[in-house]
Amino acid sequence: MRGWGARGLRDGPGLPRLRSAQGSAVRREPPFRLVAHRNRLWQPLPTFGFGARPAAGADIARLRQMTTPVHTTYSRRGMEVLEEIAGREPLAIGVRTFYFLRHGQTEGNRTRIYQPADIPLNDTGLAQARLAAEQLRDHPIRRIRASDMARAWTTAGIVAEVIGLAVEAEPGLRERWFGDLVGSSSADLDWTRDPPNGETLAGFIQRARAGIAAALDADGTTLMVSHGGVLHVLLGSLRLPVRPEYTANAAPLLFEAEGSGWRVTPLLPEAEAAPPDSIS
Repeated sequence: MRGWGARGLRDGPGLPRLRSAQGSAVRREPPFRLVAHRNRLWQPLPTFGFGARPAAGADIARLRQMTTPVHTTYSRRGMEVLEEIAGREPLAIGVRTFYFLRHGQTEGNRTRIYQPADIPLNDTGLAQARLAAEQLRDHPIRRIRASDMARAWTTAGIVAEVIGLAVEAEPGLRERWFGDLVGSSSADLDWTRDPPNGETLAGFIQRARAGIAAALDADGTTLMVSHGGVLHVLLGSLRLPVRPEYTANAAPLLFEAEGSGWRVTPLLPEAEAAPPDSIS
């Protein structure tokens, strides 16, 4: 698995592709096509420019203002089935502590559509990622492994710039691929329905569990940057309850082994963790 530093990845063929996707027809191809340029998908923080220095109080206040929660709900139809299937077998994890971060908000989240692989973060999502990075700055993270879908990869790059680590791609952490549904409304999402030319629920769960295990396959505390669907697979596999504050965009979570089970702790103050607009 290759790793790339958070800096020096600001140019290259991936950036025009991401920008052009914002004004073009929705892409329906499967996400693996991003892999060819996965080391070029990270974009620099466009408006804050804090670099690696700690953000000042005024900076943090501005970020919090930009990430004011919008209280919306998303469909949980079929989620209990996903979580039950994921929890049928123990998940082999060789570590006692790790972190998880869902990507920042996209326009696809805000408007509730099935998202293409290369949809970028919107301004709110960029601010959310920066706020999460500041929250994670002083935690003992040694590695960052991320989905190479653009929304997660950009979120990971923003965190990496702040805490001074490289980002390693883990394709198994990608969101479920919804095939022909990409670009259409996800308001009535039912996770038990297999989308045409997309991943089956069973296939997604198996792939996500393998991706989680691969991301946590080495010593050193790891931060996984991924998606809402993968987080539900993780919580189900560890037999943990699902709470709204866990699935919010860019809300960092600390997972710790506790006896024979696991404990999850949200690291962002509850008032700052916006409920998710959509889960993917």
